[in-house]
Amino acid sequence: MITFNPLNLTSKLNFSDALYKGTADIFADYEKDIKYIFSGKTAIYILLQYFRTIGAFKNKTSQLLVPPWMGTWVYIMMHKCCFPSLVMNKDIAGIWVYHQYGFPQKMELILDFCDENNLFCIEDCAHALSSFYNGQKLGSFGDAGIFSLAKFFPSVLGGAIYTKNDRIKSFINKSITTDYSELSQKVFNIRHEVEICPTAKNMLKLEQCYAVYDYFSECPDYSLNISKKCIEDKAIEKRKTNYLKIIKELESVSTFYIELPNKNIAPWVCPLFLPLKTMQKATQKLSKNGVECGIYHFDINRNMLNPKYKKCLIVPCHGQINDNQLEKIITTIQSVT
Repeated sequence: MITFNPLNLTSKLNFSDALYKGTADIFADYEKDIKYIFSGKTAIYILLQYFRTIGAFKNKTSQLLVPPWMGTWVYIMMHKCCFPSLVMNKDIAGIWVYHQYGFPQKMELILDFCDENNLFCIEDCAHALSSFYNGQKLGSFGDAGIFSLAKFFPSVLGGAIYTKNDRIKSFINKSITTDYSELSQKVFNIRHEVEICPTAKNMLKLEQCYAVYDYFSECPDYSLNISKKCIEDKAIEKRKTNYLKIIKELESVSTFYIELPNKNIAPWVCPLFLPLKTMQKATQKLSKNGVECGIYHFDINRNMLNPKYKKCLIVPCHGQINDNQLEKIITTIQSVT
């Protein structure tokens, strides 16, 4: 099975393993302002709890402006601290900017809007671990940015928060605890079990774990070290290469192409804009061949303040995909166009 996320199919892992002793930095020049934590969902809770602590959110009914089409558990985690809203109103205290699939929102427009309305800004870079906009790393425009290691590396878990705000850094440091280390080890094992054997029973166990992700804060040593090893092994560069090859090979049948101010994008998945019937046929055929895929809505305006959603077919493009597998994905789609 070729999934959206790279998988770790090692039979037995240790939460505390420190397998990598090298010096690779996952975030390069931005590393000094990174705090590693348990997961991206944990990062959501920590950051929103910070803004509640300082009074930006008065209570759980205070609102956060968000886009549609994010993962269900993203919204659920937000509800622990505030009320996510799709509509701007007087009760909005901040804005949640989702860089969908790793493609940048138009941050200059969004930051102007935040200034005009006195809003804090959090960038959701779960899909954008190494994407840039006008030469600046996504996640570094707003007050803080969140990242997910497990969507880019076979790390099982692992997340990060970027911020240059010393008060936010201090709050994160105080939030990181080992009080639930035994339980977090169990969650790590369940998350890994899903990768090896994604049965309905195992998926249900994982869903139950999501409900308590806000209790865990410490990034597993294994997750951090395997991510660093992947950086050293050029996993991000391989992902970029795979994405560009898919786009190039299918350019002639695409109905829309994402125009970017620069090409420094390492997407989580590759969105393809094809005729609907073609996408439906491709989804059936790819799924039959063991490739995770689907038809989803993408904001082609890349502006959550003025979005325009268009259906697209998304396919994996991560570094675990070898040349033969990538060619199979491309030829399968070409066969139904």
